[in-house]
Amino acid sequence: MSFFRTRLGVALATLATVSCAAAGAYMWRDSDFSALPIDGLAGAPVMVLPLLELAADPGAIGSEDLSYAQRLRVDSVIASGLHRRVPYVPWMDAVTVRERAEADRSLPHPDSLATSKLRLRALMGVPSDLLEQLRRLVTINHGRYVLMPARMTFKATKTGRARAEFTVILVDTKVGAIAWKSDAWGSDDTAFNAVTAAIFVLTPPKGR
Repeated sequence: MSFFRTRLGVALATLATVSCAAAGAYMWRDSDFSALPIDGLAGAPVMVLPLLELAADPGAIGSEDLSYAQRLRVDSVIASGLHRRVPYVPWMDAVTVRERAEADRSLPHPDSLATSKLRLRALMGVPSDLLEQLRRLVTINHGRYVLMPARMTFKATKTGRARAEFTVILVDTKVGAIAWKSDAWGSDDTAFNAVTAAIFVLTPPKGR
């Protein structure tokens, strides 16, 4: 996995010169996009965590319902998109992770992870309490990588369509660091189709 080590080394070197900025809240930007490094996964199993937070701008398509049930539906849309686009990666979707964690109470529940500190530590080491939880969770699928969809916001485009914006983080639990991080967005006629469009942007076909 030299690709991830290289990415991490570059990120840490960059952050050494901007440590003051890194201490502030993370600002979502279109320019912070990079495609999911699928080739670097080499077919390794990846655990997909539940969406951490769902929000919407007033009047945006999708703002009518920001309930827990709606988050579950977003989780399902993300899983479906990943399975369709990258079927050769053995994804473990958020629904399965929840079910397995609830069946084994010795495991941390994926909806109650110590993720709050991670957003202020972009492209740095994972906080020790969260890392310990993730390492226990990945024993379910005997993997090392965890894909974490962070805050998703539904917005309206200038033409009135739905737009989904969110940040995605890939954690390498073996080395205890963020291997990759990207902002993603997609637009379509419905909020859920916009989520699917964002997943398609994140997972370009091989050779691109």
